[in-house]
Amino acid sequence: MALRQAAGAVRRAIGQRLPGVQQQQRGAHDLHAHKNKFVEEWLSRREDIEQEFVWNGASLFWVLTLAVGVPVISYNVVVGQMQADDEYAGRPKRSFLWNHADKGEGSGSA
Repeated sequence: MALRQAAGAVRRAIGQRLPGVQQQQRGAHDLHAHKNKFVEEWLSRREDIEQEFVWNGASLFWVLTLAVGVPVISYNVVVGQMQADDEYAGRPKRSFLWNHADKGEGSGSA
């Protein structure tokens, strides 16, 4: 009980000193934040997006496009460029997905 009273006294003592310091800082800078109506509406919608979201054909299309289509297209573009570099350098064509190379003569496999 005495510890709580002491802690309360310390808080009151600190609280009496802080407003003067905060007031001095405010007077030095005097900055104001102006609210943008459109930003506030966007933030409000963002907080409630789970209530607005509906599974339909359009949302399924976008989920599949972004979750499957973009990675597959990116992979194919990168692999195509690497295979073009291999062809230009005279190296055998590689299969990057399964990590196989075309077996040439003298590779040791039957």
